[in-house]
Amino acid sequence: MEALSVSAAARYLGIGRVTLYNLIKTNTGPASLKIGKRRLFRRDALDQWMKVQERREMVNRAQREIAAEESAASHKKDAA
Repeated sequence: MEALSVSAAARYLGIGRVTLYNLIKTNTGPASLKIGKRRLFRRDALDQWMKVQERREMVNRAQREIAAEESAASHKKDAA
């Protein structure tokens, strides 16, 4: 098992260290382990977290598209 530091995990995810710390602070970030003063991340946990974020984004995008279509249909109905 490969353990990554916060800096390495942030680089792997393509985000800043502060952003990663904020995600940890709000319990919305990837799973990690704190040993002493060090916080470590497993690469497979980072991959899993990214997959979950991708799924959430797909669902959010679909919901926005449905809402836009419903709004357009409602405006057409009101205009008629």
